[in-house]
Amino acid sequence: MASHWEKDDALTSGISEAILTLYALFPESLLRINELLHEYHLTVSQLKILVALHHKNKSVSQLSRDLGIAKPNVTPVVDLLERRGLVVRERDTSDGRRVNIRLTDAGTDLLQQVQHSAQAQIQAWNQICNRSEAKAVRDAANTLIHFMNTICDNRK
Repeated sequence: MASHWEKDDALTSGISEAILTLYALFPESLLRINELLHEYHLTVSQLKILVALHHKNKSVSQLSRDLGIAKPNVTPVVDLLERRGLVVRERDTSDGRRVNIRLTDAGTDLLQQVQHSAQAQIQAWNQICNRSEAKAVRDAANTLIHFMNTICDNRK
């Protein structure tokens, strides 16, 4: 279990400022997300769901909770992805009442194409930062992913 720390207004203020700044800058600074969405005919919610399903099948409730998208809004997005052949619904083998969503091969292929396009954008960073800085960005992103997954797991 993680150790707790005393109230620290300076630390929490710094974290909140950094997170809000990242939130404001991310869509066009790190990746030109709008270009990726347009190129692959996806919405932000569709991309979020495809990425969330990349490593693990999830129910609509899990997607809603993990992505912060209201459950009534997740279902039509999944319906559209299913019509496009990118996801399928399957009964959970251990709990027949539960329906899981999983990527199809076409969904996996599309996600790999999006990742390849993102990689091409990131390759251009070699003009503005050195290898050490690029590794630091990768490591920081992986640390954030781990932390965010921990937060999601603790909310369950």
